[in-house]
Amino acid sequence: SNPGPKKSRLIFLVLLLVVFGLGIYFLNSYLNPKEEIPKVYNTICGFDIDQTVDVFESRPLYPKREVADIFFYGESLNLTENPYELHVSDPLHGKTVTLYNLCSGDQYSFLSTRSLDINVLTYALPVGFYEILVEDNFVMAHLTTSDKQSLSISTVRREQQSKTVEVFSDRDYFINPQTDRSLFSSHVLFLKVETTATQDYDLILDPTGFDQDFDARNTGIDINESFNTAEKTYELALKLQQALEEKGLKVGITRPGPDIFVNTYGESGRVHQGYETGAKLMIQLDFATIENARNRDFMVTTSNFVSRTFAEMMAEEILKAVDFDYETQRGFIGSVLAPMTNRLDRHNLIRESGGKGLAAGTYSDLSARTNDFARDNLHGMQAISVSFGDMRNDLQLTKYLESEAAVVDAMTSAILRYLRIAN
Repeated sequence: SNPGPKKSRLIFLVLLLVVFGLGIYFLNSYLNPKEEIPKVYNTICGFDIDQTVDVFESRPLYPKREVADIFFYGESLNLTENPYELHVSDPLHGKTVTLYNLCSGDQYSFLSTRSLDINVLTYALPVGFYEILVEDNFVMAHLTTSDKQSLSISTVRREQQSKTVEVFSDRDYFINPQTDRSLFSSHVLFLKVETTATQDYDLILDPTGFDQDFDARNTGIDINESFNTAEKTYELALKLQQALEEKGLKVGITRPGPDIFVNTYGESGRVHQGYETGAKLMIQLDFATIENARNRDFMVTTSNFVSRTFAEMMAEEILKAVDFDYETQRGFIGSVLAPMTNRLDRHNLIRESGGKGLAAGTYSDLSARTNDFARDNLHGMQAISVSFGDMRNDLQLTKYLESEAAVVDAMTSAILRYLRIAN
């Protein structure tokens, strides 16, 4: 038999089905046209995309200068041109960093310095969208990065509000709709400030005692039947927490109870709690003892790599309220720099809470092993330690017991003053 006619009919049927299917498809497309989803473009300052493009294209163009590291210490933003090294001055140090608000035209200038706490003070920046410039020998430059970056913090609550500060660079973030191409050829660094709600804490208090940092169980020192140093630091923390929260701050305490052991290091330790809460400040509360004879008098200890401003304010307010015997150092009354070992702060809490800025997690094998979360952490906390002196000194003990309420008030005033919050 001849298979030709059968094969021809099969081909005809297949073609008919294809044509029929295409007809249904086109008819359906005609009757039910798909809505094209308009492309969404990133904009700034509440502008539309055309206004955004105009702002960027009309701003002055300067040479570019690349930064290697970006990190926070408290509310201070630190930028370095070279990979950050704690003991090495950076080419940006001594230069003026200017943030120009593209929304309002206002600008804010800060001096880049090795003191980690006084660089770009993010709390001083109003809501807006900023380009970041550096001035060197009267020549301005746009700051850029080698690859995309994004880093943010929530500032301390002021007047019941916190701001989210985001530093980012992404050359593909802004697109010109006319050309469908990026507005920038490199990763230009910008900073955005918005008012947002946050669950972050503002500061965290660390009452010493009830730890087992170095195997021995530290339950505090019994000064007398009614004064145990570990119990008293915890009581002080509770009172200070209440006073600060009445002023609108969100305050944590590293010890969840008066007799619960919490070590300094480790994933469940005091330092880790600070990082987890998002706190910007950490304040240790301590009573010196006769065993540590060098530190018998009142003092506020701070890092060697920050300004003394916070420690000085704390010492000044407390000594103005209570006539404690106090330590002095280089003419500073009551505020001292932490001792150093291997060119690092020896004070464990101050150093390990400072993140990348204070080389946390590098001090020893123990810190490297248990505080890996702190090493190169870009959200360092600014920490001080307030020690009220040796309570075995009867006069010092009497002064403290008679003035505890004044101490709480003085510490509250110092913290609010430092944070520029009306008391």
